[in-house]
Amino acid sequence: MDQRGAGRSRPLGEIIDNTPAHLVADLEQLRAVRGVAAWHVFGGSWGSTLGLFYAQTHPQACLSLTLRGIFLMRDQEVRWFFGGIRLFAPESWQAFHDFLPTELRADLAAGYWQQLNHPDLQVQLAAARAWSNFETQTLSARKDVTPGNADDPHAVLALARLEAHYMRSNRFMPHDRLLREVGRIRHIPAAIVHGRYDLICPPANAFDLHQVWPEAELRIIENAGHSSWEPAIQSTLIEIMDRRMVKS
Repeated sequence: MDQRGAGRSRPLGEIIDNTPAHLVADLEQLRAVRGVAAWHVFGGSWGSTLGLFYAQTHPQACLSLTLRGIFLMRDQEVRWFFGGIRLFAPESWQAFHDFLPTELRADLAAGYWQQLNHPDLQVQLAAARAWSNFETQTLSARKDVTPGNADDPHAVLALARLEAHYMRSNRFMPHDRLLREVGRIRHIPAAIVHGRYDLICPPANAFDLHQVWPEAELRIIENAGHSSWEPAIQSTLIEIMDRRMVKS
């Protein structure tokens, strides 16, 4: 399944009726249509956000959770993306900042949102490329890892619009809701996998989640960043899922 506005879903990059609640409802509809009594929940980055929210909404449907590159969508995590990364990737952040017209640089989230929804498609595509370049440059601890669809301008635009949409106007209330609701899922077998040098989602996110969920297995992967394509993260995820399948 491709989430609303992503992949093969149409319209590509659509944000109308695109909220965590809508996505959870879509997953439940899929589970019902396919006749699945319960399933393993697996997600990374935004997928970890959605996976946690789905499990907390429908714990009875979850056999396990495997979450990578934890993003809890708290205020400090969004501030980090738009500003804190500068401490570790100043060149990349400066290019991200300087792409915007001077009058839009005071609030990068609002500035990029304006450009990603500009009447001129070429302005949208340029803003999306600047956004994508920033993410690509901070994605991995390895320079030979690049995300899929990086060369498709319309896929890049859709991803940037959806990320900006969620970080700007689809936050949880309260902002740390996913931590507050862990009690609903503490009985579910879980693994938390996070790169030690993840610049996009700092390892403290995974640590904070584990603090309220000590039953979950925490795996901090050395010499790895945010990308699921990094070999050490890939092998860890495969090992965890192999164990899940044997137990199933």
